[in-house]
Amino acid sequence: MTSRPLAAIMAVVAVTGAGVVATVTLGDGGTGASVAVQPTPVSPTRTVPSRSPSAVPPTTPPSPTTASPIPSPPTTLPRPAVTSSTSTPTRSTALGPRIAPPITRSAGIDVLAPRRIAAPVGLVIPSLGIDGQVAPTGVNERAELDVPADARTLVWYRFGPSPGEVGSAVIAGHLDWKGALGTFHALERTPIGEHITVRYDDDSQRTFTVTDVALVDKPAVAVNGTFARDGSSVLRLVTCGGEFDDDVDSYYSNVVVTAEVAD
Repeated sequence: MTSRPLAAIMAVVAVTGAGVVATVTLGDGGTGASVAVQPTPVSPTRTVPSRSPSAVPPTTPPSPTTASPIPSPPTTLPRPAVTSSTSTPTRSTALGPRIAPPITRSAGIDVLAPRRIAAPVGLVIPSLGIDGQVAPTGVNERAELDVPADARTLVWYRFGPSPGEVGSAVIAGHLDWKGALGTFHALERTPIGEHITVRYDDDSQRTFTVTDVALVDKPAVAVNGTFARDGSSVLRLVTCGGEFDDDVDSYYSNVVVTAEVAD
């Protein structure tokens, strides 16, 4: 079967008193990924993604109370864009990642979780044969999410929680990149109850148990708590999936795997 172009995971984030919400986009494309902010909440109706990745980074990053400060993301609010892949997915419902962070307005310190845990550097999912490296990612000069230019590296949105902290920590990966399978190409097949191990830069590790695997319309990701910075401590793994649109080289949905702290 031929590989289909990898599209994007688009994320638009909104911050409320209860937390932050976002839509994620990350994908393959020789030009890399991009992230942008929507100034208004996104409707949960299905839309056709644009041709460059988009994500909405927070206008004010979390202020750590017990660990090293976190770089501040740009305060400009660009419109979302989506870069497309030139490769072809193996089937019309294959996953093609792209990632995106959160926020459409300034978030108060009271809704941001203090940093107490080290940054993730590795992710293991035994049933899928995944043992991948995780790199922190921020935003570029255009306020767009920086995505790695290779198929294997996973990215963690560093302006959100680290896995195990209060809120929703997000790690995303590619379906493929320039013809090579990405680390998350089989993410939709993650079994409920699977144990995921996250390794940190202080040589510690933590185990998470998968509680949900969902195919979500991209607009809905903005309102389902994927990028929440408060509430329960959860890990979310994100890539693209669902129906593929050949005309725009993009997917309509995101695969979101949710896991809770097991130890």
